[in-house]
Amino acid sequence: MARGKKGFCDLIKIALRLKATRLILVQARGGNPSKMDFYATEAEGTAYLGSLLLSGVKLTREHEKTVRAPVEAMITIAYKGWASQKARVARFLPTLFDVECCEESCDECRWIMNVEVRKDDVEITFIDRSANLPFGPTLSVKDVVLPST
Repeated sequence: MARGKKGFCDLIKIALRLKATRLILVQARGGNPSKMDFYATEAEGTAYLGSLLLSGVKLTREHEKTVRAPVEAMITIAYKGWASQKARVARFLPTLFDVECCEESCDECRWIMNVEVRKDDVEITFIDRSANLPFGPTLSVKDVVLPST
């Protein structure tokens, strides 16, 4: 949803009403998404979980063909290429996105957040495994920022 003139507290209330476990605020630089801030949303309060620093985004509408995931879709995560320094970024993705990890061979896992650790970044694609089509944006992540303890 577009933030518009809504304040942070308004967004939290909407997230709670929608029973969302995460609120993700996207910040832009020069009109392009540059950072995603993740917050856990619970009735007891909101906690900052961390941020992803983006080096590129391909929006869902920019993909040639896409599908829509149902609201109740269970998204799981699959990894490729752990031999890179950028694997540090990928380790925090399940917590930030609140998704479960799965084995590549898992037949039950239809909605996949594919994470590929590359030389200079981490690429995240959201794939409907049964149609082999994207259902979300493609994110290129250059780093992760975690909350200071």
